[in-house]
Amino acid sequence: MTLVRLKPGREFLRDSMIPQNMMRAIDDMFNESLGKFERSVHFSPRTDVVEKDDRFELHINLPGTKKEDVKIEVDADVLTISGERKFVKEADNKYHSVESFYGSFSRSFTLPENVDKEKIEASMNDGILKVDIIKSEVKQTKTSVIIK
Repeated sequence: MTLVRLKPGREFLRDSMIPQNMMRAIDDMFNESLGKFERSVHFSPRTDVVEKDDRFELHINLPGTKKEDVKIEVDADVLTISGERKFVKEADNKYHSVESFYGSFSRSFTLPENVDKEKIEASMNDGILKVDIIKSEVKQTKTSVIIK
């Protein structure tokens, strides 16, 4: 199964190349301005891909997201999980820091040829979306050609 990723290791480079006092200044700037605007950016939820004997399992971290706000589609050999994590701002609260990301998201995975696209199942429990992709037997398409 191929996982489409967004620049792995970016946090490591940021943390090792930018001085801590500059990172604190940037964090302070964003935290001070949170009262002026709602933090809403495109984010990519963390996903674990597990292979078992009879299936693949995707575990997608979506804390605070309702299952009604998530859509799963299969088009050709690509499984796409998309939706929106909504920020509910309570008028009585004064937010000093919001580190969670909110907004729309989309993750795409290229399915291997040995899965049954008709038997994909999904469930959501404790903020984790679990997608089961059942394996199927791959039909042999290899043939030999006799030279005359």
